This record gives sequence, structure tokens and C-alpha cells, in this order.
Amino acid sequence: MAAPAPSPTTTPTTTAPPHPSTQRTLRIGTRSSALALAQVSLFTSLLPSSLPTTTLPSHTNLGDIDKSTNLHTLASGGKSLWTEDLETELREGRVDIIVHSMKDVPTQISREFRVAAVGGREEARDAIVMNPQRSRDGKKTLSDLPEGGVIGTSSVRRAAMIKRTHPHLRVADVRGNIHTRLRKLDDPAHGGMIKGQDGA
Repeated sequence: MAAPAPSPTTTPTTTAPPHPSTQRTLRIGTRSSALALAQVSLFTSLLPSSLPTTTLPSHTNLGDIDKSTNLHTLASGGKSLWTEDLETELREGRVDIIVHSMKDVPTQISREFRVAAVGGREEARDAIVMNPQRSRDGKKTLSDLPEGGVIGTSSVRRAAMIKRTHPHLRVADVRGNIHTRLRKLDDPAHGGMIKGQDGA
């Protein structure tokens, strides 16, 4: 989650709470995906119930618009795939904060922003989802798949892990939301898919 870096200010030691009629609504920027909106819901559940909030999903992030080009190619352009447009909204004052998955946050963020909080992670493991036909044939793990078997993922980290631990397999780039990706398992060419356990 990113928020504008604070400017030095002098504040009184005690302040009266704002009158309900004058209290600002916290404007939350996020991606428009179902997962991003669910994360915002979790975030707002931790806030005081007296604080009004509104969620403003962005539909213009490069990674969300272009769902056919693989992520390696998109990232080579030097733009942040998931956060750049949201950071523009934050910079221009259209939102007050942004809620992200940490995996979508660039390794280096602009000095005008700061990571204000990081939520606890419930599940850090990956999950393997096998093609139904492969499962019926008794293939339950990556090691069970034949030479040249195809495993789908859109994660650079997971692709590197598969290539290192199971070099006999071929990694295919799979884009889209969770439901779109799982539907691709109906294609007999896909042996399975590896993804985050928390979204499985």
C-alpha cells in the first residue's frame, strides 16, 4: 500500500475529532480485479467503523489492459505493469492511498511515495492444479508429467523455479484472472498450472 510521503508539519498536542459532517472520505485506489477488490475489503475491515471510505478501481493499468502479451515483454518497456496509473492518480490527488498486492509493488518506488503498512500474509505456499485428465491418469505431481509436458504460470519466479527443478517440462505463459486461467486447464495440451495457494 502506498501513500504520499508526509511533509514536515507542526501539530498541536491534542486535537478534537472532526465533526461527522466535515470528516473527509478516505479515497482508496486499487486495481479492478476481483482479488484486488477483496484485498481492499480486508483492509477497510481493519479501519475504524466511523471512518468513511470509497473504493475507486482503476481499469487502465498496462498489465490489466494487455492480457495477451507475456509479462516479460511488457515489463521490458520499463513501466510498472500494475501500479503506474494508480500512482498517477495518487500524485494528482484523485485518491488518498493505494492498496496493492506486495508482489505488484515495484522494487523501487518513487521518493514521493512510501509504503505505509504491510498486512500479514495468510498463505505463502504455491499450489499445483493439474489438468483433470492428467489427474485421472494418475499424474498428481510435476514429476509425473512426461518430457515436454506443459505447465502454465504468469509468474517469473514460478517459471524460473519450474525450469530449475523440473527441466523436462515446458513453461507456458498464462494470463487472466483466476477463473480464466483455470479454464485453460480444459485444454489437453496443458498438463497443469502453478499459482499462489491463497487464490486457489
